[in-house]
Amino acid sequence: LRHLKLLMQGISSALSLHDRDVAKIHREASVVLSAVLAAFRETFRQLKAGGPPTTQPFAKRGQAESDMQLILFILGCFGSIGYFPREYHALVGEVVEWGHDFIVGLPTRDLSSWLNQCATLRLKPVRLMHGSVRVIQQRLDEGDMQLTDLVYILYALAILNYSKSPPPPAYHGAIQPADFLSACVRHIADRWSELDTPSLYPMMTLLMWTLLVLDLYPEALFARFYGIDWPAEIEKARQIGEPLGQQTVAQLYWCFVAYVAGRGREATMETSLTADVLQQWGRELRQDTKPLKSSFQWEVAKTLDRLALPHTYEYRTKEGVLIDIALTSPSQGSVEDHKVELPVALEVDGPLHFLTVLDDSDAAAAADHESHPDVLRLEQDGSTLFKHRLLQQLGWQVVSVSFADWEGLKTPHEREMWLRSKIPEHVKQSAAVFAD
Repeated sequence: LRHLKLLMQGISSALSLHDRDVAKIHREASVVLSAVLAAFRETFRQLKAGGPPTTQPFAKRGQAESDMQLILFILGCFGSIGYFPREYHALVGEVVEWGHDFIVGLPTRDLSSWLNQCATLRLKPVRLMHGSVRVIQQRLDEGDMQLTDLVYILYALAILNYSKSPPPPAYHGAIQPADFLSACVRHIADRWSELDTPSLYPMMTLLMWTLLVLDLYPEALFARFYGIDWPAEIEKARQIGEPLGQQTVAQLYWCFVAYVAGRGREATMETSLTADVLQQWGRELRQDTKPLKSSFQWEVAKTLDRLALPHTYEYRTKEGVLIDIALTSPSQGSVEDHKVELPVALEVDGPLHFLTVLDDSDAAAAADHESHPDVLRLEQDGSTLFKHRLLQQLGWQVVSVSFADWEGLKTPHEREMWLRSKIPEHVKQSAAVFAD
């Protein structure tokens, strides 16, 4: 397994250096990918013959847990290059079934690590995720949970879009996401003082950002969070040579923007974050954050050029949100002047914006997979949905252009027609190219 991990790590890294043409990648690398998948299947089945990890002696369980981490990594490498042949789909089913009993015996910290690895690799095993939640809820009820472990678990569940994922109908005893997340919020509120120390401020900030990604706005927790004198704490940390990192300050800023946008007029709180402070942070973030350009975005922009639709490539809103392509009707004015009545944001979402759903709780999608078993379902991850939701709350109309849809369009004309169908009607009516 370790050899296969290193091999797939090298293959996926090498392929990622080139323009992402999945069909070309599969043609040129199909022989080696097929061979690696066959070797992986054989190695896994040898491992599986030893029985579920939790039934083995303790000394072997430690090795089995390490094996599971390697298995997830290898599956993630196949997913990162979009290689989903029929054999992959069947193998994923075996891994999910084998690993379900594995989670019960894991220490909480290892369970947190396992969930975060799934999130990092953009793998969403629905049944295993809900099984993990059941174990976590039991440990919460027993008082056997470090608060920092719970924060990392919630972060992974946020990326895996747990809050919008009901348990599979046949999964008896599963907890509904709303019930579990409510219990977590109550647990955090009771133990808030454990986080209220300067050394754990980055952890606290990560927690609050995670709650927003989960689409949760617990007013009492945010009142405590913004009751801290953050400008003073940031300056104090800088003076003692332990400055809060850029990521923490960025999350502080985005938490405030997202909370106010999400709560609207109900967002009343006492806070040290004045308008001047927020504007300064916003300026610093805009200076420090460099746009990540991709050939996929350029292809979409060139298609808009052919359609004669006015747009701004990599446009940043006045709040600081970076939009891949901002689109608007010419009759409404320039997008740069913030006077557009209904601005349109085209979010060009590549593979890293999506989760590969390993076992599906959606009955309709599962039925479709039965007729197309070589296709795994993709869904946008939690952070991508959070950005789309934030843009909508800030007044933007979001159009998502996914890599899966785009790669299914073979000619420039097909891409033009598809993109044309996604553009809001008020924009099309004002562009001369759409005149009858």
